[in-house]
Amino acid sequence: MKSILLYITLITTLVLCGLGCQSIQTTSSKLLVSTAVTVNEAMQVWIKYASTHGITEEQDQRARAAYSQYQVIMKQALEIHASLMKASDKNDPTLSVAWIDVSKQLATSMSFLLSSISVK
Repeated sequence: MKSILLYITLITTLVLCGLGCQSIQTTSSKLLVSTAVTVNEAMQVWIKYASTHGITEEQDQRARAAYSQYQVIMKQALEIHASLMKASDKNDPTLSVAWIDVSKQLATSMSFLLSSISVK
């Protein structure tokens, strides 16, 4: 289980590092997609693990709380991304700063979720 989560995290990191100097609209789109795919795959593995091996109530609550937190931040990121895509000024510093802040929160949230569902 840990190796699968590590693999998913590594792939996401490589994708994000490969984004380079593209526009904030392009990189934000790629970040949202890669984060959603990573979390979706990790949750599928977690669900399969939980149904096969069983988990404690504490593990279940921890995973649910982390996933709920991730969903709130992903929603915020999607809203800011939509604003970025609609903006007439594609270099609006207010939106850029908002995106940078929410993308950091999203990365932290994803990392916390992945650590919450890892089996020790």
